[in-house]
Amino acid sequence: MNVWIAVARLLYCFDFTEIEGKPIDTFTIPQLTKNKAPFDAKVTVRSKQHAALIDRDCIDAVNAVY
Repeated sequence: MNVWIAVARLLYCFDFTEIEGKPIDTFTIPQLTKNKAPFDAKVTVRSKQHAALIDRDCIDAVNAVY
């Protein structure tokens, strides 16, 4: 469940865009490229409110006792 929450937060809080001139290559095989990412992407926070949410969650995660 935590993985799904983390993925949802990534999609909710960040914009993922293709870098101009470097198209996304979905045919790259990670095993042949030594696990190098098949494309470059620009990741940006959507807003100051989203950044605050990320900060709050990170602080909670750091202070959690397991």
